[in-house]
Amino acid sequence: MNIFYFVFFLMCASGMHATDSLSIFIHGTGCRFTSHVARNLRYAPRGLVKIDENIKKKKQKPGQYFIVHAKRLAQKNHERFDADSFYTFGWSGNLSFKTRDKASKVLAQELAQTLQEYEDNLPIVRIITFSHGGNIALGLGKYQDLLPKNVKIELILLACPIQAETEQYVGASCFTKIYNIMSHNDVVQRIDPQNIYRVTKDSHSFFSRRTFIQLEEKIRQAQITINGIGFGHVDTCYGETMLRLPFILDALDNQVSPSVYKINFEDADHIAFGPFNYRRWLQRYMVL
Repeated sequence: MNIFYFVFFLMCASGMHATDSLSIFIHGTGCRFTSHVARNLRYAPRGLVKIDENIKKKKQKPGQYFIVHAKRLAQKNHERFDADSFYTFGWSGNLSFKTRDKASKVLAQELAQTLQEYEDNLPIVRIITFSHGGNIALGLGKYQDLLPKNVKIELILLACPIQAETEQYVGASCFTKIYNIMSHNDVVQRIDPQNIYRVTKDSHSFFSRRTFIQLEEKIRQAQITINGIGFGHVDTCYGETMLRLPFILDALDNQVSPSVYKINFEDADHIAFGPFNYRRWLQRYMVL
């Protein structure tokens, strides 16, 4: 027993972490005309910032709602998510390939710096993304030389506009799993006309896609419906999907193909995001 305490003391003194996983949430695109509610939901402090339990007490708007999701995810699947090791990554939210590319590089640099604290005991990095936040995460493949060579990253892409510019990085060795979760009713996911403003053209689609063309073995894809009906862009991340994310990921882990897997949930209490019911929606999905 004395030996155990001695080893524990050495681990603490050397700054080693007992955490097996580190989770990061990356928000999507926004604009100056975004509503107050949407700003609270989508934005986070710039850069890689650890979620603070006291963030509400400090009256900080950015990222505050994701504290709720961090707790819920850890409660439902503590083996995959650790509530004490949740981060947000904030960026400008501008609708621009160049902006997202710069954000990918900053993410790689700041993630590498954070992982230095773990020395040789690197945790699995799980990155949950919404919308174009997914393309920032995929951009890590471009800058993986900035990361530790043995880092393992799992991407959980929610409503990500799939584009040729970043799909080319899915084969990067830093990515061990890529989960692509979508709704067929999500119009916003597809409206970004990728072929207008980028050199890397997509021969398969003028607009952004919902699914990957480059079907690597590490990819798993799911189309989600509630009561047999698809849902909109915001609900794909912040609504019912997030409540059921641990189940969705477990179901995808049991699949053997990168083809799209259809998952339906029956729920009489489901509330869709909208201007006339957002208070009820917030109460159900954003309050513990």
